[in-house]
Amino acid sequence: MSVCSPRSLRSAVAVLILVAAGAIPAAAQESARLPRTLAQDPQAEPARPTTPPAPQEADGSAFIDFHRTELEPHLGVLAFASDYESSAKFGGGVLVRAPLPWFSREVLGFERDAVGAFLDLTISSIVRDIDLLDQKSGTLMFVTLGLDYAFYSDENFRAQLQLGVQYGYFGGVTDLHNGIAPLVGLAARLALGPGIGLTFNPQAGFGDSGDTIYFINLGVQIDF
Repeated sequence: MSVCSPRSLRSAVAVLILVAAGAIPAAAQESARLPRTLAQDPQAEPARPTTPPAPQEADGSAFIDFHRTELEPHLGVLAFASDYESSAKFGGGVLVRAPLPWFSREVLGFERDAVGAFLDLTISSIVRDIDLLDQKSGTLMFVTLGLDYAFYSDENFRAQLQLGVQYGYFGGVTDLHNGIAPLVGLAARLALGPGIGLTFNPQAGFGDSGDTIYFINLGVQIDF
């Protein structure tokens, strides 16, 4: 075992002092270049997450607001006027609706988007109780384009009047002719939760000579 001489010990101490003197300024410069963190600055507050803004109604300049499109699959019953000689039949389809901000606010002067446009497709069938007909039954298809007006609306309930033009296809059934008819309806929507509601939608399509068809639908409306 060897022991360092006092002279060697003094030399080693001097070297350590020189190394430490050079390391302290270098560490200070490196610390100045580093970003301030919570560990270095306990007083700093953590960054708060930003919340995205909630969607708002259109400002009235858009003719149709596709960002608030509503999709409504529905099932129901079609009841025929007596001239059809047919009992009521089940039917189903889908309705698509979007509000009309420009027409509601700029043209009609409402403060909200009370008017909307809708497109509906309904499919059903018919069996006529007339033995002399060559073709008594067939598949029916109705396409309706129209406008609705929400005369009452809040967060949970909405009631609307509907007015549209309907094209009816009668599947080649004898003495029934494809054509266009006016349609009126009443739509009610009850909110079940965010973006979803239950709908009740009775309508009437008026054909020639009182050949009216009544549509009574229940549906589920989904907001996009």
